[in-house]
Amino acid sequence: CQVTTTLASAANHAKMYLAEVYAHSRPVTYLREGMTEASIWHNGNIVYQHDFTFFNNRMNPVRINMKAENGVVTAELYELVLPRRTGGNGDYADKG
Repeated sequence: CQVTTTLASAANHAKMYLAEVYAHSRPVTYLREGMTEASIWHNGNIVYQHDFTFFNNRMNPVRINMKAENGVVTAELYELVLPRRTGGNGDYADKG
């Protein structure tokens, strides 16, 4: 759940569309003020009962970098700005 909460907070901060988010059933120690609470839960058969879903509402792809170190999880979302396309032939505008 700490990974899910961290990713949900980063996605919310980046103004992504959070489609499916569930709160924790009890208090958690890693949730700081301003973070988006999100949990996932599945039974032993890997049938998910709660899930976390967000959508990239940007015009470009988004790269997600996550790291867990010394009990701290961080998430970074980067919008990858692609060269703009010209007409319908698939060529890029800033070809060298």
